Amino acid sequence: MFKTVPGLRKKDVIAPITVAKGDYDIVICDEAHRLRQAKNAGRYYSGMLKKMNKTLGLDDSCDELDWLLKCSKHLILFYDAKQSVSPSDISEESFAARLHMDKQ
Repeated sequence: MFKTVPGLRKKDVIAPITVAKGDYDIVICDEAHRLRQAKNAGRYYSGMLKKMNKTLGLDDSCDELDWLLKCSKHLILFYDAKQSVSPSDISEESFAARLHMDKQ
């Protein structure tokens, strides 16, 4: 994929955990429907979510979407609720509530 997009380098594509370790002017998140929450994420990933939440000063109910919102000035999300496939994916209702999305 990186070779087909002019100017895009492999190091420009990073995971939410990496975004959470810095501050960005703009973050573009493709496949935002796959951002994860602790619910049903498994013991290892739930622990990692809680640890990063603590590092960011967030409570245990926060998830990868909260990380992106906190660590970017501008956030562009490509979201398709019909492609959400895992119980650990953040629900459409949660996205709508936090981003004030109108259901279309």
